[in-house]
Amino acid sequence: MTVPIISPLRIIVPKTENPLVEKFYDTLIIQTKPNVRLRDSVLTQKVETMKKRSIREKNMDTIKIVQGDITTAEVDAIVNAANSRMLGGGGVDGAIHRAAGPKLLDACKKIPSENGVRCPAGEARITEAGNLKAKYVIHAVGPRYGVDRPADRLLASAYQNSLDLAVSHGCRSIAFPAISCGVYGYPPKEAAHIAVSVGTLPEYKAMTKYFYLFSEEMAAIWTTALENHSII
Repeated sequence: MTVPIISPLRIIVPKTENPLVEKFYDTLIIQTKPNVRLRDSVLTQKVETMKKRSIREKNMDTIKIVQGDITTAEVDAIVNAANSRMLGGGGVDGAIHRAAGPKLLDACKKIPSENGVRCPAGEARITEAGNLKAKYVIHAVGPRYGVDRPADRLLASAYQNSLDLAVSHGCRSIAFPAISCGVYGYPPKEAAHIAVSVGTLPEYKAMTKYFYLFSEEMAAIWTTALENHSII
């Protein structure tokens, strides 16, 4: 009986500045029969996966989880979990308005409204920050869980529109609360996954994103979401 010869297939390493891709090619030696070729599409898929993972890991470095009071955040922009009227409210909304003082409410009243609505669900508006240490307050309106649909897209949109406003106003750092996780009833684990997914998008890699959570339990949920996202 003839024993098939097993020989290594050497892979030519392309020029790249990505250390993960270089490491992949440096260690890739496939034991295979001489008449069996590894298809280019498989190699390409593996390389692209490693590139995406590298980008995601770098973007994760710009996300910080903080258990604390968002009104004390020393960032360029603080995101307020606002309601559509933008006239203050309870929870984070009320805390930010109290800390910022009457100037914030005056700035909100200057935002054009339609039937009392200054910012629909999924959108965001930016104003001055009053007495806060931040330059701006970005008012993001998340969905009311079970009422505003599709809730996941609206929540992602609220985060993304906030980041877009921050970028367009030259911000380098931003602090988020857990949008929609208070009286609006969004399940925290689902909300954390959406928040982290948006925060790691490549277009926001230059922005440092802080997530301020009011309890140890919420901080743990966001930390787990970030850790899980790193291994996807």
